[in-house]
Amino acid sequence: MFSSKVKYFIITLIVIFILGFLFLSFKGQIDNIKMRHEDAVIAFEEYQLEQNEKYNTQEALYEKMKNDFEKYRMMALETKELVDSNKQPEISNIVKTWRPYTAYIICSWIEPKEAYGSGSGKIEKLDEEGNALILTNKHVLLKEDNTPVECLVTFPEISKIYKLEKPKVVSDKDLDVAYLTITEPDQFIFSLITNVKKERLCLDGINLGDKIIALGYPGIGASGDVTVTDGIISGSEDEFYISTVKLDYGNSGGLAIHVEKNCYLGIPTASVAGEIESLARILKYSEIMED
Repeated sequence: MFSSKVKYFIITLIVIFILGFLFLSFKGQIDNIKMRHEDAVIAFEEYQLEQNEKYNTQEALYEKMKNDFEKYRMMALETKELVDSNKQPEISNIVKTWRPYTAYIICSWIEPKEAYGSGSGKIEKLDEEGNALILTNKHVLLKEDNTPVECLVTFPEISKIYKLEKPKVVSDKDLDVAYLTITEPDQFIFSLITNVKKERLCLDGINLGDKIIALGYPGIGASGDVTVTDGIISGSEDEFYISTVKLDYGNSGGLAIHVEKNCYLGIPTASVAGEIESLARILKYSEIMED
């Protein structure tokens, strides 16, 4: 049998061993928690850095868009109606009628790769919630199915720029058509919508050889104002009229007008960015209404 001193010594060793084991286990847990905390801090700092970079990118894009609009406004102080003197006299009156409804649109996207682009549109109507809708091409507003983070919109008759953050885009699943929403429209927008409803629509009776004009803001335009090009209807293909009107990518979403009837024909739809098409496509408004 062990003496009492030996027993006390053995018990002491056991207690020391247990306490040591508990201490090491607790220290391991503390170290593990500390490591997870440090990882979380690093991950949060990386997230903050990424968000700051995205914010700075958006700010830079906005400044560029704003500067482009200022250039546009400076160029448009002296309004020019770009109609050749050898065109039919009534064309100038047609341009005066439809020019106010022609919207200039600039949008930016975070994806794909901070894209930035412009196009044209037509003030169209109010939706059920009282928001104003601008009719344009889907490819003007969506890049690889991504909606813009911001759009700037203006019209020829005003200096105001409508800044639309995370704008609502309503697109057609089949046609190259989309609506850009202006929430809480002001009196100027209401007046445009009231007046555009009074204008005629071309829904039928279009013949080969009929003269048309296109209004928009093409990238190759010589002025910051609406540019006008003319041509004839040379054919029809599914939902499109084929025309000799010269179009650039900036014309996309603008207005095509039948000269003789002075009625809205449809949406000029350019498919080659930065290049003039010898035969342009006009998306029929009759197809848009039926869809």
